[in-house]
This record gives sequence, structure tokens and C-alpha cells, in this order.
Amino acid sequence: PKLDEKQQQHLLELLREGQPWKKQEIQHLIKQEFDVEFHPVYLSTFLEKLGLSYAIPRTKRPSRPENAEEILDERVADAFDEESGEPHNKRDGDDDEGWVVDEEIRTDGGTVLGFLDTSHPQPWDNSQRLYTVDDPHITRPLVKLDEPAVGFYAVSGESVLQFPSTQEKERICECL
Repeated sequence: PKLDEKQQQHLLELLREGQPWKKQEIQHLIKQEFDVEFHPVYLSTFLEKLGLSYAIPRTKRPSRPENAEEILDERVADAFDEESGEPHNKRDGDDDEGWVVDEEIRTDGGTVLGFLDTSHPQPWDNSQRLYTVDDPHITRPLVKLDEPAVGFYAVSGESVLQFPSTQEKERICECL
């Protein structure tokens, strides 16, 4: 092999620090660090043998909490909990005034099921395959636009698509 085992380990360390990588970037790095050139066809085989992944990386948001799925499960459970006389979105410590439970709206088991989605077009695409040593993710901040598209896709009933003026929760809820 053109790189001995020690050089291969050093290459993996370098790749881990700057991942994800394009194939051309790796080729340039190998030339710069080790003064070695690989044929482009063989380079793919070599990187696979080193254990690198070649995939379209999924985007991670730096602001997403570590326990996002637990938070979602808790909120869904709260939303479907109709046993108490409290509004489902009232939290411990909230002021008691101003909360109303409307029995005309809140029914016994009559639940609307659907999916709410807010679309925020992003200024970059995520369609290029890249090499990664570890988990294939890219961390990018979410770019928020002033007027996102908000859609509610009802499993049964009427679906809605609107463009609220702001992203405040009250404007989003008005879409429903």
C-alpha cells in the first residue's frame, strides 16, 4: 500500500477533524500531507477499506435539544390527555386566569389526527454524497424566514395550507 498503517491512522485522524469531505478534498489532503497520489477509482476503494461512509449526510440543528424525542412524547401525551379539567397546554406554574376549557371544542375521545408542518426553504441543498469517518451528519443552523409555509395534513377531514405573517405560535395556530 502507498500509506503504511501509521500513516493510515494519521489520515483517519485528519479526516475525523474536518469531516465531511468531498473526494477531491481527500485526494488533495493525501497529496499535501503524504506526497502520495491515488488513482480516483482506487481512492474510493481505499477509503471504503479505511471504514469511511459515503452518503448524503443528514442535517442536524445545533439548537435541537438532546432529549427532543422525549419532549415530543410528553407533549403528545399531554395533548391527548382529556381526563383532567385543565386545558391540555397549561403547564405547572402557569397563571390560573384566562384559561378556558370549552366543552364544545374538547370532546370525549373525538380527536383530529393529522400532521402539522412548517416549511422553511434553506439557502443550500443537501444532495451531495460526502465521505465521513463517523456518523454522517452536517450541523447547520436553521435559517428562519419571515413568512414560512404552514400546512396541516389531515388524515380525515380538511387539510390546510397557509402563509402566516409571522412565526409566532398564535399565528401558526390560527392556520388550524
